[in-house]
Amino acid sequence: MPYVRSETEALGPYPDSPDLDFSEVSADAVWQRLESWITSRFSPREVIWLVEGEGEFIPPLQPATITAIDRWVSETYAADTTTSGPMGGVLLATDGPYRITATVGAGPVPAAVLEAFERLHGYLVAAKADNHHGASRTSETAVSGASRSHSRLGTWKARALEQSGAADLLRPYKRNSAYV
Repeated sequence: MPYVRSETEALGPYPDSPDLDFSEVSADAVWQRLESWITSRFSPREVIWLVEGEGEFIPPLQPATITAIDRWVSETYAADTTTSGPMGGVLLATDGPYRITATVGAGPVPAAVLEAFERLHGYLVAAKADNHHGASRTSETAVSGASRSHSRLGTWKARALEQSGAADLLRPYKRNSAYV
């Protein structure tokens, strides 16, 4: 079974974003967060996988069009001929290592992904606006004696996809951590 040793994906270009105010949080930053969570890409870019092992390699990012397959031979990569596998991948005949180059990304962005984008963007903007960046606990006391406290997990930003509800919408597109 082929094992992905590394995956190098070009950044962007990203799909058109919903019509939102990006003065606080950039559209690219939101797309990068979403794409780290899912296997689908919606705008084309190059990706290179270094793969070892025999068997059928199915690209972990979709949709993918493989443009080159090279195998390490005598201290350099050389073009390799492979055949299509029964599950839509390519059959790697030897242990490799292989360098597989592809173009990934195409098609319209599904409504659920656009909604996830809006939720994540809104969450990050709101969290930035509450003036408690990274605070685990803050409190304020007014002259009248009334007090107000605010607490948040230290991992609030790292968990933004889950906290915003975007992760729930992205379940059908979720990345399988076994690949990379």
